[in-house]
Amino acid sequence: APGDHSYVVRWRPGGAVTDVPCTPDPIAVPDPDPGEQPTCTVVLDANDKPVLTWDDTGATTYNVRDENGWVATVTGATTFTDTGAVPGDHSYVIRYNAGAGRTDLGCTPDPITVPEPDPGEAPTCTAIVNAAGEVELTWDEVAGVSEYVVRDDSGWIATVTDTSYTDTAPVPGDRTYTIRFWNPSRTDITCEPSPIAV
Repeated sequence: APGDHSYVVRWRPGGAVTDVPCTPDPIAVPDPDPGEQPTCTVVLDANDKPVLTWDDTGATTYNVRDENGWVATVTGATTFTDTGAVPGDHSYVIRYNAGAGRTDLGCTPDPITVPEPDPGEAPTCTAIVNAAGEVELTWDEVAGVSEYVVRDDSGWIATVTDTSYTDTAPVPGDRTYTIRFWNPSRTDITCEPSPIAV
């Protein structure tokens, strides 16, 4: 077996036991060359989702696992995209049966970090007082939103489906205007300047 071995040749000339040591002592038997080991790599795709690719080991079924346990079972392929991966660090393992035993193949890098999604540029709102003393509000359209609520310091003013509104009877003084919408939770955009002198 692999490791260090000390050998002795023993014989009994004239009934006496004689040991002749062999040299070198010990002699090292090396570990057998395991050959090229299978590998697994993981990268992030354009949507920041982990894509795992591993060497074909001859197994027909592979179980994809992360630090929380089972993720998916892959049959007849050696790649997998974890579309359900949440932001944070993930350590992936490919589990398969090789010969008589179970083998876990770690994927590198370990861990791989799924970033927080880019919220994009936050929508803005501008407010101006026109020559008639009215306050004109305009704001960026928000994808998926069909209705906006216009508010000032006193509360609700109007509900509109457009991305502009004119307050024709503003309360005199310093006012702060806000555009409120739901996508999916409630969001308020403060119109600048804030406050605006009416």
